[in-house]
Amino acid sequence: MNTYAEIAELYPSDAQDLLDLIAGESDDYLRYTPNFRSSPQTLADGLRNRQADRWWGFLKEGELVGFFMLRGLDEGYKQPAFGVFVAESASKAGLATRALAHALAWCESEGIGSVMLKVDPANHRARQIYLREGFKEIRVCPATRQQIMEKQLTTRWRRRRPAPL
Repeated sequence: MNTYAEIAELYPSDAQDLLDLIAGESDDYLRYTPNFRSSPQTLADGLRNRQADRWWGFLKEGELVGFFMLRGLDEGYKQPAFGVFVAESASKAGLATRALAHALAWCESEGIGSVMLKVDPANHRARQIYLREGFKEIRVCPATRQQIMEKQLTTRWRRRRPAPL
């Protein structure tokens, strides 16, 4: 089975594909992604209205099989929040790890010093990926009970981000 998927930037016109991808998954598969399951429209609206936030998709044979994003930049946060979703049909092929590497490289190239994420404490596989990649558990989110993790990025190659106009 070919597991290759290309990474492509997502645009507002891709919002319906994102909704269709989430809608095609079972509640059981979505159990670790409460925001994707309970409010996919909010995600699609975030993509439609993005400015500084970054959204990428995994395309396999032209079909969206996953997406990942760095959010919070539109709201002025200096530390973006990483999120990733891979369809069950494309899971266990290393796409989440590729997504994380791509997002972290983008942050470093933009002079961003750290990234945060939230992960369900029962999602042992994802937690192990994040710990292996240097994320530290910093606290539990009181609203979602998810573990908040953070990673400081390498500063020696950072360039300064231009000030907003």
